[in-house]
Amino acid sequence: MPGELKHGPFALLDQNTPVVAIISNDATRDALITNMKEIKARKSPVFAIDPEGDDEVKDAADFVIPVPQTDPMFSTVVNSVVVQLLAYYAAKKRNCPIDFPRNLAKSITVE
Repeated sequence: MPGELKHGPFALLDQNTPVVAIISNDATRDALITNMKEIKARKSPVFAIDPEGDDEVKDAADFVIPVPQTDPMFSTVVNSVVVQLLAYYAAKKRNCPIDFPRNLAKSITVE
């Protein structure tokens, strides 16, 4: 929710803190776009995952990852795939051990 960002998290933002915003066509959309503009004003790079065909978000984000238009009820499924791929490729770019993340409980990794 856009209101969760208002106080403490804003203090942490700078040019080295990328923010990923997931936009849905629901009641939070306008407030989230307003927050994205505030984040961008603090020089943080903003990546938006947004239904394709939405030009308003392009002004508030540095990078837009378009996703297919879908019913808001199912948008979390579509957005989850994009977020997982974003995490995978970011980890790969940073040479993180993707298949063996740190601090993974031994009970999960051992049969």
